[in-house]
Amino acid sequence: MEIDQINKLINKLRTCTSQLESYQKGGKKVMSFQEIGLAIQGVTCFFKEKKIKKGDKIGIIGTNCVEWVIIDLACISEGIITVPFDPAVDYNINELLSEFDLPFILSNLESYKSHNKVFEFEDVCQRNCAGKKSAIVPVHYAQDDVLTYKFTSGSTQRPKVIGAMKQSVDAAITFVQQIFEHTREERILIFLPLHTYQQRYWIYSAILFDFTIILVPKEYIFFCLRTEKPTVVMGVPFFFETLMKNFLAEAEDHPEKNDNELKQMFHLQLGGQLRYLWTGSAPLGADTLAFFERMEMPLFQGYGMNEVCIVSKNYFDNNKPGSVGKLLPGKHVKFDENNQLLVKSEYPVNFSYFNATDEDNDATFLNDGYVATGDTGYMDEDGYLYINGRLKELIVLANAIKVHPSIVEKKIETSRLVKHCIVYGDEHPFLVALIVPVKANEDHLVLKEEIARINLSLKPHERVIKFFIAPEGFSQNGNRVSGQDKLHRKRIIEDYRAELENLYLN
Repeated sequence: MEIDQINKLINKLRTCTSQLESYQKGGKKVMSFQEIGLAIQGVTCFFKEKKIKKGDKIGIIGTNCVEWVIIDLACISEGIITVPFDPAVDYNINELLSEFDLPFILSNLESYKSHNKVFEFEDVCQRNCAGKKSAIVPVHYAQDDVLTYKFTSGSTQRPKVIGAMKQSVDAAITFVQQIFEHTREERILIFLPLHTYQQRYWIYSAILFDFTIILVPKEYIFFCLRTEKPTVVMGVPFFFETLMKNFLAEAEDHPEKNDNELKQMFHLQLGGQLRYLWTGSAPLGADTLAFFERMEMPLFQGYGMNEVCIVSKNYFDNNKPGSVGKLLPGKHVKFDENNQLLVKSEYPVNFSYFNATDEDNDATFLNDGYVATGDTGYMDEDGYLYINGRLKELIVLANAIKVHPSIVEKKIETSRLVKHCIVYGDEHPFLVALIVPVKANEDHLVLKEEIARINLSLKPHERVIKFFIAPEGFSQNGNRVSGQDKLHRKRIIEDYRAELENLYLN
């Protein structure tokens, strides 16, 4: 298969027969990709008015909607680099304009409308171009041209930013299609925010390989699963854990149903047409994987990061639960003396960060072409990659035994009583934890019994001996949860360090 997708993307809009179905204000909006191809012209007129040309950057802050997609495709057509920001974060617009050398920012958020350098999505997409419209002639991209900027989660410090080169996007789109062979009948549901580049890969793939995209806000996801009958859904571990917990709670109300009836009930709740589920932002707990296997619903884990794109993936006939799959073509891995995973790509994302120090760049982008991922793991004899956790998050107890916190946290979070768990214990004799219960008023004794039960399935050094209940839940507004529902562990630990340390005194 040819590895040159982006240069075909805009022209493909003219012949693609599929559509984008979007839930947003006012209900459901459906546009064919051919209509979207025509709508791009309004945005390109706006760019010409503002004298924006190939290689220039523009900012985007917005929630998922059709206009986001139109603007992104218009940027690809004109060779304009997108700098997309997380819409859940409260930004100082002037700081963004200065740091990234942006002429303006496009947004659909009410909070930024009054700024004179912010233009609204709808105004830009509905630009009056009377007499100015002409057939779109997309720019041609070289392999190392940057399409967009990608941001690290920034859990412990200022986020680092990397420019995604065209070759890395081409490779990811090509090899995922090679593995999964998505067809015209596919209905892929996107609910994670579009500022994360993986979600836009799906849209580009839908245009290139002619299948339908269902774009929904996070708050509509459970409704749309049932009503829109998707064939593929990509989610983060927290989403799949929530699906499992919700279903198990409901199953308790149907003791009369046998295993086959429960499986059927679960499949219908997900629309009844799902071929598989995709996850990859963090390891899933063994209990969650076992549940989906029991429900006969394929849930394929993978591994990737902004600096190296998609590295590995489980897929049909090549799936080993607990692993993050086999390497994609063009990816090579090795491990250093700390078992840290190092990745080399034949189609690299980039060779440095946009805004980092030389020290940060040298620590990540190594001289031999490998990228230091910061994750520890191993490769088994069958070629499946396993990730244990973040090297910097590794807990070393007072007796020098090392504990991967994610293993313990995922185990505890499979409990229907627990929403989130953060374990702690560096240089201490045992682990303690911060617990966010599902019910805000959950009894401490009930949780203590639940943690004791889970401890029996953990190794002695992995057991949580004491815990305290967080006084409030975690949210994106409090900068403790990312846009992909990943906890900012180190930030949370810093916020609650005194309470965690106090557990060792009483």
